Amino acid sequence: MTEDIVHEATYPYPPEEVWRAITEPAALNAWLMQTDFREAAVGHRFEFRDKPRKAVGWDGVTRCEVLEVVPPRRFVFRFGDGSGGFTPTTVSWDLERTPSGGTHVRFRHSGFGGLKGWLMRQGMNQGWARMVARAIPFVIERRRATGAFPLRDEVKANARAPRA
Repeated sequence: MTEDIVHEATYPYPPEEVWRAITEPAALNAWLMQTDFREAAVGHRFEFRDKPRKAVGWDGVTRCEVLEVVPPRRFVFRFGDGSGGFTPTTVSWDLERTPSGGTHVRFRHSGFGGLKGWLMRQGMNQGWARMVARAIPFVIERRRATGAFPLRDEVKANARAPRA
């Protein structure tokens, strides 16, 4: 087994707002990938879609299934179904209210196996770090300011922009 991807952050937003950012379809489309995700319900199957990565044998589709839902504290889903020779992995989000009313987030992507798993982890670690540190807070701030989640291109540009 290859080491898990783990990222933690503390946001000034209450867990209910962070929960929406990781479980609402429009938010996931904005900060993660295009998805047909509809609800945070155990057993719900959905797909993420992105441009294929032929160099590693990925067709651009990741089939997922929700495994655990404890609103607004824990959200877990299987990432992948074993197609393309990739071992299915698990993505989990644990949200804990801070004394100031914010949220401490612990993100874990686990279960990487074999050479493809190692390659997958190498390719995904930095992206997950940007999403946890920058994309999710940006999505929450935009929703607070406008009442709507931003477009994916806006989130990507923000996440990659140099920090002031």
